[in-house]
Formats: sequence, structure tokens, C-alpha cells
Amino acid sequence: LANLELLVLDEADRMLDMGFIDDIHLIADATPKARQTVMFSATFAGNVGALATQLLRTPQRIDVASHTDTHADIEQRLHWADDHEHKNALLDHILTDRDVDQALVFTSTQRDADWLADRLADMGHHVASLHGGMPQGRRNRVLQGLRSRQLKVLVATDVAARGIDVPTISHVINYGLPMKAEDYVHRIGRTGRAGRSGLAVTLAERRDAGMIHSIQRFTTQRIPPATIAGLEPRRPEPK
Repeated sequence: LANLELLVLDEADRMLDMGFIDDIHLIADATPKARQTVMFSATFAGNVGALATQLLRTPQRIDVASHTDTHADIEQRLHWADDHEHKNALLDHILTDRDVDQALVFTSTQRDADWLADRLADMGHHVASLHGGMPQGRRNRVLQGLRSRQLKVLVATDVAARGIDVPTISHVINYGLPMKAEDYVHRIGRTGRAGRSGLAVTLAERRDAGMIHSIQRFTTQRIPPATIAGLEPRRPEPK
């Protein structure tokens, strides 16, 4: 590392969330002080801002987009589900729509990703799961399958889906809600790429009302509620 000239920290906020702060400092301390450092992050608040202060010298700051920007190429919808069975029925209906080119389905946990991928495979979908608990070789094969269009549906967790850039993803479906409101923005940004339009669908149960509120407050945008004929919720929309 003594000859390194350029140090790039990508997804800095996610690296800190995952506990890699000591590793970052260890690597940075082994590189020349005269290096150029480039740091990318969804936010520079809190610990990420402190890390930037420690590693960067008189940096130029470039803001590409705000989390409150409107995603003009992405239509957002919110479906309220009465229970787990109702949510599965909504997902099944959406995935059989002829407008689905490729779909990225988000779950909250690795276990849910594997379970849901198995369920969809049993129904005949060309599907695979992707999460941080998988060996890197298998993750690479799954991503190649997505890019080569051998897979129509990818079921993934937030960490695993970071950095996926596949223009043919027409639908992002939030089967499990994110842990943080800002992750919603990262999720829906996986569709509507390269000048294409995309659809971001969130399937929420009543217990998810607090997170839906947090997401709408974070983005300063309302996610329009929608229904599917024959699958309307029996219970009213939570206030």
C-alpha cells in the first residue's frame, strides 16, 4: 500500500453501519499521506461526517441528488395487506403481470430471502435469493444470472442489493420494509434506470404504518395507496 495514490471509499455510510470503522482506519493508516481520497456516501451526517473530517484534506463536496428529489421515472404504489397470506397473494398477482420484465423483491432478513425465493421457485418463477450470508462465488453467479436474464425475479436484502445496476429491472417490490427510511430510497432507485420507467411497490401490513410514515416524512412525498381488483384489503387504511 506504500505506493497507493488513490483511495476510494464507496458506500461509506453502509460500511460504518456494518462495523468496518476499524478496518477503514487500518487501511488508511497504511497508505501515503499524500494520496488522493474520494469518499461516496448517501449521507455525511453523524459518524460518516466525522470519518470524512479525519480522512479528507480540504475536500471538494459534490451533491448529486437529495433524498427529497422526485423520482420522475419511478411510479410508487402502496398496497395495504390484511395479513401475511394477503401479502403473498398481492405479490403473486404483481409478479404474474405481463409488464414485469425483471423484478427485485426486498426482504428484511436473509432467512426471509431464502424462504421467499424457494416459495416463488415452487410456483414456477425463475428466481434466486441474494444476501450477505452467501459465498461470494454464488453471489457472483446470481448477479450474472440476473444480468443475462436467466433470472426474472431476484429476492434480496438491503446490503446485498447495494450497487446492483441492471437496467432491465422494471419492478422493485418491498415485501419486507427497510430498517431505516433512507434505505427505501436506495431500494426504489434500482429501477427506472438508463432512461427507462420503473414501478416501486410496497406491501405493508398495519404493523408497518410507523415505518411508512417515517419513509414519507423522510422523502417528503406520499406513497399513493392502490388496490388490486379482487384483492382489496378488508380493513381500512391505517391512519
